[in-house]
Amino acid sequence: MISDVAERIRRRILAYGPITFAEFMEEALYGRGGFYDATPIGTRGHFVTSPHVHPVFSRLVGAALEQMWVNLDRPIPLRVVEVGAGDGTMAREIVTGFERAGIEVRYEAVEASPAAREALSAITPNVAGSIVGIEPLDPGLVVANELLDNLPFRRIRRRGRRRVEIRIAADGDAFVEVERPLDDEQLDGLSLDDGEEAVIPTAALGFLDALGRTIRRGYALLIDYASTGTGTERVHGYRDHRVVAD
Repeated sequence: MISDVAERIRRRILAYGPITFAEFMEEALYGRGGFYDATPIGTRGHFVTSPHVHPVFSRLVGAALEQMWVNLDRPIPLRVVEVGAGDGTMAREIVTGFERAGIEVRYEAVEASPAAREALSAITPNVAGSIVGIEPLDPGLVVANELLDNLPFRRIRRRGRRRVEIRIAADGDAFVEVERPLDDEQLDGLSLDDGEEAVIPTAALGFLDALGRTIRRGYALLIDYASTGTGTERVHGYRDHRVVAD
């Protein structure tokens, strides 16, 4: 985390007290100068996604989108919105595939990273920073690969008979986790064992709400990966293609 980002987070904590993990994650990842300010995806970045491993992944996604296009009675042009489009690796394969099939497609990209948006502008003039900026689809398709698990979430833990929220506080130049009483009754019904932790995907749920307002007629193909494990091993990051547990 660069010093400007850390200082903004520290000032917020000093002004308002320990912040939620979601607030910390939002600023660290998506704030000015944060992790996604540049383009961290790709072999020269910090991690890769399935489209970087082999182009067959994107081609199979394109085949699925083509079948959805058929189900929508073959609208021309077909609007395809990719959310979290990254460096455009999957976009190029999808657009090329539709061109080979002779299907006119209007590809639109949604990407939080300014550097990635600049790269995507070479593929399409239709680039937005949020799905809120997308004209409603009627009809159209939305595709997102490995997006939902990157969106900010809150962290809840059980301590004895109580449920507490894990928040982030400042300790000198460092950030530390602290436990605070849970102040959201909607989250109090979680069934957890003593010491067990859960993540509450607040931003992912907000994204799905926005998606529901955006798609008036069409499909959303959301691809992600999950674990059946529990506890803090699910909360991690990546740096130089290695897992960072803290």
